Amino acid sequence: MKKITYSLLLLSITISSFGQNLIQNGSFEGIEFLSWIHLTEGNSEGEFKLNTKDYIQGSNCLTIDAKKLGPNPWDIQMYQGFPSEKGKFYKLRFYAKAKKANTMIRVMVQKTSYLMKDFALDNKWKEYEYNFEAKEDNLQLVFQYFQEGFISMDAINLQETTYLEEAKPVIVKSLISKNMVANGSLENGINNWLNLKDNGANAQYSINTNTPYKGKKALRIKVSELGANPWDIQSIVEFAAIKNGKYKLSFYARGNGNDKKLRAQIQKHEEKIYLPKDYNLTPEWTKYEWEFGAQTNDMQFSLQYLEKGTYEIDELKIEPIGKTKKKQKSKNTRIAKLN
Repeated sequence: MKKITYSLLLLSITISSFGQNLIQNGSFEGIEFLSWIHLTEGNSEGEFKLNTKDYIQGSNCLTIDAKKLGPNPWDIQMYQGFPSEKGKFYKLRFYAKAKKANTMIRVMVQKTSYLMKDFALDNKWKEYEYNFEAKEDNLQLVFQYFQEGFISMDAINLQETTYLEEAKPVIVKSLISKNMVANGSLENGINNWLNLKDNGANAQYSINTNTPYKGKKALRIKVSELGANPWDIQSIVEFAAIKNGKYKLSFYARGNGNDKKLRAQIQKHEEKIYLPKDYNLTPEWTKYEWEFGAQTNDMQFSLQYLEKGTYEIDELKIEPIGKTKKKQKSKNTRIAKLN
């Protein structure tokens, strides 16, 4: 009897230490795909099934077979809403594996704002984590499958956490030669890039492996239909800006005609900060530069494609000018969609 009581006590301590899971049916039990919505759009082919033989928690896991990709990273996805509160911190944990190691998946936290993080999966079960600050109430948790292959997922857990667990002062020393944009060279494909097309706009985003400026890859954008706004077709990357810090932007670009209009923008949608600068591209790879001051912490950089035709981007860099010390509440930077 004492052993049973002790075991129950340990179980109670374990459960209370992890808190309440805000995701429903994170282990894919009960009715098939209960609480989850899964989609295959844009001529993509994806199959969602339950596996009762190889799982981490409960008696099932989810398998996703991405057989054919669509034109957008979100064409094969699953999601559900959760009761977030603006300004609070959350920790996502999930187990996943892929048949082929280094298969990428994307986690999005979204409503009218967008946060994202890409994960390269192992070919064995492994736990992955993502910490973030909610920018809105009642967000959606989204998993996007933008590489072909077979993926398994289980034990998805999302909990509110505290400021103290996530917050650490970040000291940025002399980083003059350090690129603050993850995957600015596009050598990892679209990893860490958010490519959008909205309001009736139509564009195809792809990776150019034949004629990049440098390395093996560049981003190619074919715009066939413009939207109602300049930002309806855009690429966004994030960088950990420090308020009042000085930065130098550089990138290489070209278009399929003279004076192809491209807009670069430093932005933070939540604070309504937008700093645009327009460029006229030529058919030759050309380097473009811009020195600017950050008006706030944790900003985004956007490239907006203003004309029909083809654009190519490579070797995007944002580098700090001088030394800066930063204290902030969270390491997480945010991606926000322009309205």
